[in-house]
Amino acid sequence: MELGTLDVVGIGGPICSVALGDDTSVLSLKDRIALTASIPRAEQQLFLGCRALRDDEHLDSALLCSFHSSCDCGGGASAAFCNITLIRRLPERAQWLARVEKYGGTIDLLEAPLTVRGDQELMLAAVLHNGMALRHATQEIQADREIVLAAVQSQGIALQYAASALRNDFEVVLAAVRQAGWALKHASLQRRSDPKIVLAAVQESGWALEAASPELRSNKEIVECAVRQSALALRHVATELGGGFVSAPLDVEGCREEGSHPRRPRLGSAEPTKANAHSGPGGWNDRSYVLAEVRRCGMALRYASRLLRADHEVVLAAVQRSGMALEFSAPAHRADHDVVLVAVTQEGAALQFASPACQGSMQIVFAAVRQAGWALRYALPRLRADRDVVLAAVRESGWALADASRELRADREVVLAATRRSGLALRFADKALQEDTELLAAASSKRGCKNAMII
Repeated sequence: MELGTLDVVGIGGPICSVALGDDTSVLSLKDRIALTASIPRAEQQLFLGCRALRDDEHLDSALLCSFHSSCDCGGGASAAFCNITLIRRLPERAQWLARVEKYGGTIDLLEAPLTVRGDQELMLAAVLHNGMALRHATQEIQADREIVLAAVQSQGIALQYAASALRNDFEVVLAAVRQAGWALKHASLQRRSDPKIVLAAVQESGWALEAASPELRSNKEIVECAVRQSALALRHVATELGGGFVSAPLDVEGCREEGSHPRRPRLGSAEPTKANAHSGPGGWNDRSYVLAEVRRCGMALRYASRLLRADHEVVLAAVQRSGMALEFSAPAHRADHDVVLVAVTQEGAALQFASPACQGSMQIVFAAVRQAGWALRYALPRLRADRDVVLAAVRESGWALADASRELRADREVVLAATRRSGLALRFADKALQEDTELLAAASSKRGCKNAMII
């Protein structure tokens, strides 16, 4: 197909015809349209079929032929080809979008009109740069699950601006506390009473214990994990535990004042100190003591002696409690099929600490992605190209599509499964599928088509 004159049409009919020169970028095309039709570049949204064109794309033969092959316009060589559709943004909206793209989420949207703060495309761009931009969004946007999820993944504390229903959404809250543990205080009471959520929060920030429910502030496993992360968590321990819950020496010396990030306290260092450099009762060289500790809090394995981190029973007890404890086990256990399988079944992300042989095990990877779809990124390339594995991953988390092989990102069934889980996953699909009407509908987001001018 030769590149010749291109017809640009709007919802109301033809707009103009422009000739494509040596520069075939979409940005260059917008400049030509601006000169021909007097429509500013910032106000132009261009579509090839149903797919929005990015400024950094090129209208080369490959792109246009791929579109021809999916429509009824023949696909033969021609100087003219299927029309480019232009939807014109309102000038004010175009100006705000340009500001967001230029300055990221640092611009203050407080003074923006409701039409801007309620715009899905614009607010998604803003929260991807800075999650806290969610505070300026309309109630409708603050109740949009995909935008809120993007915001809390950028800045967990943005959870405070989410709609109440989303502050009770397990996936949204978990994403928030993994990014910033102290975002827990903005979660619903139900989620602040959820052991998995609270454990994730205190592992990121021990201070988050303050926001946990009273029942969980008296949970020994959670409390010990919190105190190991930050000695300042001690002040938030439920009184019924008293001062005797910490079963190992705790060094809080050097912790900073509240208001800054405290240094992680040393709790039973894996390398023996004067306080615990013994193999008798209560030391980290004491097998019975360590076994009891990891059964309460799997992550305590990190403080065990090197010998005990190579003990099969100790390691298995630890990963049964917390899969991520696999990180602290001896190399032989990170290559042990049974130990790794237990770990990833408990926490899929533990796959990252497994040996290459285990990362290439079909059984282990299946278990991992079923627990956490995004663990697909830690599988060996041949399994990221396995259709069954990838389908299992995207059905748990649509975002896993980003880590699938190129061939599977062009597989319609796989992409459909991903977009049904998360509309934003469509961005990771092959370009040819991004114009598929059923996939666009499954993504449940026709971003950019609101607030348009009919031309």
